[in-house]
Amino acid sequence: MHQKTSLELVLPRAIIREVASCISPRNGTEILNLALTAKCFYIYVSPFLYHWHDIEIRSLDRATILIQHLLNHPDVACLVHSLVLRPSYFQKASQQLLAGEQELAFLLKQLAPNLPQLRKFVWDGLEVPESDIWAALRAGCPLLKGIGINLGCKQLDPDSELFQFSNLQSFSLTSEIHGALYLSPHAGGENLPLALWRMLIFRCPRLRSLTLGGGGATSCSRRKLNVSPIISGCWPKLETLSFGYACASGIGDTKSLMKQLFNTFIDKHRNSLKHLSYHKFDDHTYGNGRQHYHKMALISLGDDALSMLNAIQRDRLQNLTLTSRSCCSNDLKFVKEALLSLPKLKIFGIWVDLSSIETHAEKEENKQGIYDQLREMYESCPIRLEDLKLMLSTNQKETINWRDIHLILRRKNTSFPPFAGRCQLKHFEVWNDVKFGSDRIAKEAAFRIALDEVHLGLDSAAGRDHNHNHNTHVDLNAPLLEKIVFVRWTNPELCISQHLSYQVRRQYIDRNNNAREHFGLVPLNKLAPLSAISNNFQEFNMLPRALGRLAPVLKLARKAKSWVWSQTTAVTPEVVVNIKAEERVVKDDQTHPKRYEIQLAPVSSIHERMVLHGKSLRFDDYVVTGGHKRLKKAGSGRMWGVLNSNESARRK
Repeated sequence: MHQKTSLELVLPRAIIREVASCISPRNGTEILNLALTAKCFYIYVSPFLYHWHDIEIRSLDRATILIQHLLNHPDVACLVHSLVLRPSYFQKASQQLLAGEQELAFLLKQLAPNLPQLRKFVWDGLEVPESDIWAALRAGCPLLKGIGINLGCKQLDPDSELFQFSNLQSFSLTSEIHGALYLSPHAGGENLPLALWRMLIFRCPRLRSLTLGGGGATSCSRRKLNVSPIISGCWPKLETLSFGYACASGIGDTKSLMKQLFNTFIDKHRNSLKHLSYHKFDDHTYGNGRQHYHKMALISLGDDALSMLNAIQRDRLQNLTLTSRSCCSNDLKFVKEALLSLPKLKIFGIWVDLSSIETHAEKEENKQGIYDQLREMYESCPIRLEDLKLMLSTNQKETINWRDIHLILRRKNTSFPPFAGRCQLKHFEVWNDVKFGSDRIAKEAAFRIALDEVHLGLDSAAGRDHNHNHNTHVDLNAPLLEKIVFVRWTNPELCISQHLSYQVRRQYIDRNNNAREHFGLVPLNKLAPLSAISNNFQEFNMLPRALGRLAPVLKLARKAKSWVWSQTTAVTPEVVVNIKAEERVVKDDQTHPKRYEIQLAPVSSIHERMVLHGKSLRFDDYVVTGGHKRLKKAGSGRMWGVLNSNESARRK
């Protein structure tokens, strides 16, 4: 009898869809890997990829490849719901880059008729595309309700088709200049075209999100926008309102009158607003009028001062951003008191100036105090905090020891009450205005954060790492951490010279699984349906072939047979940490990207004589000397080794 061997017998259609639906919306890469496993998978999974996720591209070359692919495959283009193009992401302005953007815009114009499902489009480039691009999008994308643009250095065309849209629900206009020299012709703020205001105020009554001004990813803008016409607007469903480098001033209007009109505008939207942000917004515009925000049920707040916290309902606030102006280390105690009153806070950002470190004799002592204050500030945040951004600046030569930055994330109270101090941090970002020294030091700092373990006995500030028994359970200090970002910046110019991003993923292996030579599988994130399948030994053997690109855990199981084990029994790794790095360094006004991946496991889980893929174990710059492997300790004191690495730079 002929036996069918199709993958559909291994994983029926319903299971494929169930697996795709259980992958976190944050993890578009995994859905893409699942879709590329087989043609039958692609048919059922591709709608999840294009419907649920923003297609966000952060380079000109990649954006061009994407648009060309969609032009060649209109059946795929018709599935796209959201398209975010950042062709000049962390790039300095140049004529060559601008010419490349114009070519990309021409391709986009050709693609527009094939995007009938497009609902959101963001162009974050050097300049706003020409008018005919917007005419093509308006004609070919009837469902388009969200638009985002970057103003750059050129003036907006008042007759542009960009201002002919209607019924928009989201509109964003940033003014990131990408390091270009720009002198504003208006000291009091540049006026935006009246056609823009007519579109927003009269033809977009269902507007939900509005962003005006701001420096984009680099937080750098020298264009001050006058947004005073906004006081005439009334949007009953407005939930998000963000002002960047902007002001509200009218001809002949006194500051007190404009303040009154602006506060009246805010009061009209007090019942709908959930996210409110002022970043370098003129103080006189809203100044002492914060009493108008009394009892507003805001979820997100960005402001220059903490005084506004006294007016809103603190028990609902989930996002607090204090990066418009710096606060000194002495102000942190007031910040900590405010954080203790925000039980639902999930996102927190703050700019801390560390210029109090003065003389060389006091430097180490002051530095230890800074560690303590930053860690105590982090401990003051609720345990549900998921996103932490620290901007550190100083007028001295250095801020803090970069290699010890992981000490800030160590909480003291981790056992009482149960799980009270368990870190739920998923995104950790640090901006530093001093030199990293080298990319290697930054990489090591990221590894220390990703591999740092829980310390029940914390030393003061600079604290020394405790030595772990290498056979003990691996208990990571930030077990849910997904991304680490380091940015080297110069204050007050806000010039970024390094942007280093490290995506962290962990796979936990069950040592007691009956599969023995095969690694067992503990469900990863929301991939719970896989755990039931892997309980069957025969089906588990087929999973690496069918879903080898879905979860690195399965890739790990598939690679097990290719490992060369020593004569003695090796121990199955308890946890494997994957770090995917994307490093951008600016040299000679050019951005040089470097991408690589590395896979780590605790040395206690690896026999010292084991050889993987013909390579000896290595960790960072730790070399093999005299025939013996010497691995330095991570931040936790435990030694880790590399299972797999493609650390050769891929430059594009």
